[in-house]
Amino acid sequence: MRGYTEVIAYTDIDSHEIFRHLAKKRIKPVIKVRRDVVITGNRVRNEAVMGIRKGIKQWKEKN
Repeated sequence: MRGYTEVIAYTDIDSHEIFRHLAKKRIKPVIKVRRDVVITGNRVRNEAVMGIRKGIKQWKEKN
């Protein structure tokens, strides 16, 4: 058995602890972060936040 390579989840599982655990296990998080999220010292979670913000900005520019 190879194990998991990514986890897909919604905002109810968005926490620093989850992101840290997944990073430690080298599992890619595909987790929608909360709307009011703040960028902090968690690199993996920050990448998710910035990706979502970038995506929303691109969407707004197109529409």
